[in-house]
Amino acid sequence: MEIVTKFDLGQHVYTIVAGSVEDAKECPLCEYKGLVHYSSPEFEGYIPCPKCDGTGIIKSIESVEWTVIQPFEIRGMHITTAGIKYFVGAAYYAESEMFATEDEAILECKKRNKHETAPTDDEGEE
Repeated sequence: MEIVTKFDLGQHVYTIVAGSVEDAKECPLCEYKGLVHYSSPEFEGYIPCPKCDGTGIIKSIESVEWTVIQPFEIRGMHITTAGIKYFVGAAYYAESEMFATEDEAILECKKRNKHETAPTDDEGEE
């Protein structure tokens, strides 16, 4: 059986990674206090806000941003029925996240950044 790989051991490649861009807003339920008034027959007082978990802040992921990481040397390969992953730096990367040149990696980041956004926490909430 012959296994064809896109890259070779010892080859230097550029990898791309996705990071999220977060936005923090004041919690509308507790108004940035982190506590809400609660009243029941057994208890009356202040409890941690259930919407923001008592932080007073609602964080949401605004978008996903792909960036290029410096070139690394391929130090290993992991071949499975699902595909090939390469050990680069301190992690395994799929071929779809690795490029022979920086220009190729930058171009792929631009393509992915144009199309990828993450849903906000507010979607679907009342």
